[in-house]
Amino acid sequence: MTVSYTPPAHSEQLLVSFPAEHVLLLTMNRPKSRNAMTPQMQKDLQNVLDWFSQEAGLWRRETVLWNKDQQTGQRSEQERAVANVHGFGSISQRQLTKPIIAAVNGGAHGGGTEIVLNCDIVVAGSDAKFALPEVKRGVVAGAGGIPRLSQIAGHHLAAEMLLTGKVISAEDAHMRFGFVNAVVPPSEILPEALRYAQLIVANSPMLFNVQNTVFSWLSN
Repeated sequence: MTVSYTPPAHSEQLLVSFPAEHVLLLTMNRPKSRNAMTPQMQKDLQNVLDWFSQEAGLWRRETVLWNKDQQTGQRSEQERAVANVHGFGSISQRQLTKPIIAAVNGGAHGGGTEIVLNCDIVVAGSDAKFALPEVKRGVVAGAGGIPRLSQIAGHHLAAEMLLTGKVISAEDAHMRFGFVNAVVPPSEILPEALRYAQLIVANSPMLFNVQNTVFSWLSN
């Protein structure tokens, strides 16, 4: 039986699709601007994610960050994150009982990395890059990135990223910093993320929601 979903109206800056049963796929769609966040994209994300959180037929979500250098850690980016109760992109500080998978292709800098740090599973292309460069611009990674990175990577590795603003590779994010689950060739990013999704939706949604709630509580 095929289920039809009707997400809220949104602009062309966000692509919304349903690639598998119980799975919502969100794709940032500003390739010429390297998927830099805009007020419209943030509004689209907030509306769709608010709807998703209430939609019983959707058990998990996939956030896809396509193209190069998604966000740069500039002051305007920080101001947008502070203005939204759910953080940058309406994701970086959002609390959901449904899992989030990030598929990262290219650069995720500043707010892009803060979004990734709030995801449950992260699949990155072998050429993906991550950075929290706010220190270079006189601002703070204030959209949830500091405590999450410290919790995941530990104080010293978190300090290395936060105090230097350095760019790290997908391999380092996986092997040293520990916030990337899998590094794959660029052509395999989305298929690998969808494989994780299908493993998740094969399980009981009721028990998963309880488990994820407890996990979130322990993490906070």
